Amino acid sequence: MPSLTIELKAALCAAGKAAKIIRRGFSQGFSTDVKADDSLVTSIDKAAEAEIIRILQKRTRHAVLSEESGALPGDTNLTWVIDPLDGTANFARRLQPFAVSIALMQGDKSLLGVIQNPMTGERCYAVKGGGAFYNARKIHTATNRSRNTSIVFFNYGYNEQDKKRIGPVVDCLIQDFGVRTWGTTAWELCAVARGTADAFVCIGDKLWDFAAGMCIVQEAGGLFSDWCGRPWDDSHSFILAAQPDIQPMIVQKIQHVQENGL
Repeated sequence: MPSLTIELKAALCAAGKAAKIIRRGFSQGFSTDVKADDSLVTSIDKAAEAEIIRILQKRTRHAVLSEESGALPGDTNLTWVIDPLDGTANFARRLQPFAVSIALMQGDKSLLGVIQNPMTGERCYAVKGGGAFYNARKIHTATNRSRNTSIVFFNYGYNEQDKKRIGPVVDCLIQDFGVRTWGTTAWELCAVARGTADAFVCIGDKLWDFAAGMCIVQEAGGLFSDWCGRPWDDSHSFILAAQPDIQPMIVQKIQHVQENGL
């Protein structure tokens, strides 16, 4: 695989610039609209996205897939996958956290991920084969944690069927694990990568929600799979990101939901 030094620098720069736009908008105000899928979008989502795309297209020639702008063509077989403001529902209500998420993908493989918390300046990043980092410190998923001390994040999309599926999953997990949600997939995946949480379970997220986090979790030593424990591919949105010690336990509890289409 070619070096992605230029791409990492571009993504870090773009995430930092977008974070400034978001932080300023959080304090100064913004407009809000409802999209066709009933999710929220703000003027800050759009402004941050425009700045990210400007920087990435100036420095690279890759295609772009972004939440608000859709697909933009490029001259390579790599694609930037962008969520300029993951956790818009939080942001719109002035709740934290929320995050900027930028990934570089080749097919269904995530080669690079950058996620930044605009309000704190914290960021996680990774390049395939190079490890994962929180700010400048190398990070690893947790190990050897018992069920009753483990934290599992969960999230779900806006589709009614996805909402129905997440209910039985939470019921299964809450008996043995601490279950939480922050409302931002990107930052929850960073928690798994850093070892402050042990797993993340989701149904219905879009690629831009988790593409960057996929690379970061995997490079931190975590597993990224479907609910049956199979390596994730882009044919579905059943997602389980977990530290290796806890992943088989969670699969045992929730795989029937995916298999039976509950």
